[in-house]
Amino acid sequence: MSQSMRSEIRARRRLAARRARERRRRALTGLALGLFVLVTVFSVSGFANMTKPAVYKYYDAVVVTREDTLWTIAESHITAPCGSMRSYMKEIRALNHMKGDTVYCGQTLVVPYYAETPRKG
Repeated sequence: MSQSMRSEIRARRRLAARRARERRRRALTGLALGLFVLVTVFSVSGFANMTKPAVYKYYDAVVVTREDTLWTIAESHITAPCGSMRSYMKEIRALNHMKGDTVYCGQTLVVPYYAETPRKG
């Protein structure tokens, strides 16, 4: 066997080994990626199945007294699901078609509130 044939055989073996390593690397990468996607999908679907308690929205009529401000009315009726005081006051203004924060003695305001249990009646 000549020297050139031996070097050609070695080159082919190295190429075959390199291709085999590349196939193993691709297979492992694909397996790892597939496992990552599977874990992600199941963990997200697990979080999606966690049920939050239902929140019911109700409305109450409030008659403004002499010492009331929109802030004090909102402060006395706000509940956790309402979010921030600013957004709650904005909701009160929208419900009552108000342009500003001014309220008048004797005025009736509709004020929303939230509860986790349904109201009976």
